[in-house]
Amino acid sequence: MPNLKKGKIMMNKTQRPNTRAGIFFPRTSDQELLQQFTEGFANDSKQELVDTYNTQENIYGVHAQLVFLHVLHNVFLEKFGESPIIVKNDTVYCLGPKIFYSKELDAIFPITEN
Repeated sequence: MPNLKKGKIMMNKTQRPNTRAGIFFPRTSDQELLQQFTEGFANDSKQELVDTYNTQENIYGVHAQLVFLHVLHNVFLEKFGESPIIVKNDTVYCLGPKIFYSKELDAIFPITEN
């Protein structure tokens, strides 16, 4: 089963307005998809990861999207030590705010939406 990495909580992290949450129940059949997504992110730059995250408009309840978000969340924790994706009880996934990557500070920051 997939492991959820632990990292620090991103400041000002609230669920993105007008988006749904999704429930991720890992399946033993997820291994191939987990590997594909992990390998797909392996060579992405930090800016590419931010761009990938920011293109997520909503959670649609499709299992493959939740596997994708699970992997993306863990990659953010590995590369940044924090993730913009909100995970509650290791099961409920929500999109946090869109983010900005500062190359100079090598950090991500939430973009407040008005």
